[in-house]
Amino acid sequence: MHRRAVVGFILFLGVLSLHGEVALADLPQLAPGGNRGNGPIRVRDRGDLRFGTVIAGIPSTVMWSSNTAGRWFIQGDPGAEVYLDFTNLPGSLQNGGNSMPITFSGSDAAYNTKNRTAGATNFDPTAGITTRLDPNSGHLNVWIGGTVDPPPNQQPGDYIANIVLDVIYTGN
Repeated sequence: MHRRAVVGFILFLGVLSLHGEVALADLPQLAPGGNRGNGPIRVRDRGDLRFGTVIAGIPSTVMWSSNTAGRWFIQGDPGAEVYLDFTNLPGSLQNGGNSMPITFSGSDAAYNTKNRTAGATNFDPTAGITTRLDPNSGHLNVWIGGTVDPPPNQQPGDYIANIVLDVIYTGN
């Protein structure tokens, strides 16, 4: 069973932008047709979950369908079944010694074999889900949103945390 993890970043209160991909780009090319779960899985971070400027004392939500949602692109054996597991969903964002609560609801993630949110399937990021890669291309796209709830005395700054998405072939 192959397992790949990718770390995304959450950005808050600022214009800080992380560039580049956290990717497994040096993996060998996938064989045409694959063998339903024995080839490599490529997982690319396609965008950080960004809340932008948030006002202390006022919750802020980013929907999974938003342009500022966290995004991943997955490529593996066409038609292979995979399990998507957010193994590290933070309970808070950090800025030095300061922290801010973040939560993920049962409908804060979605996936689609096409690179578009229209027609995507919602799922609970705290529970994970089993699905299949596209039967022709082996592609899958995943999005995540969330909610921050800064207290009235929240210190300003750029708050970050890691989100880890494991993508695991199930063998089916």
